[in-house]
Amino acid sequence: MEKSELAKIINERLEGYNTTTIEMNMRIQRQARLKNLTRKFSVEIVARAAGLTMNTLQQYLRVKIPTSIAESTVIQAETILEGL
Repeated sequence: MEKSELAKIINERLEGYNTTTIEMNMRIQRQARLKNLTRKFSVEIVARAAGLTMNTLQQYLRVKIPTSIAESTVIQAETILEGL
């Protein structure tokens, strides 16, 4: 494939690549993972495992459009609570 063809394909794909949508989907997935943990345990336990305050976690779980929360925070909670 020629460079001009590759460039055209890349440009077309970039037009369809929406980082805002991707980031929002990632936030929603993180929120869902934390919600699942709170169903299994409690808000208090999950907040402690994630290193968050209960109020912060409750606010994060309550909103329809979640704010940004670090992936590492979710992984920390999942890792600490794994197998309990």
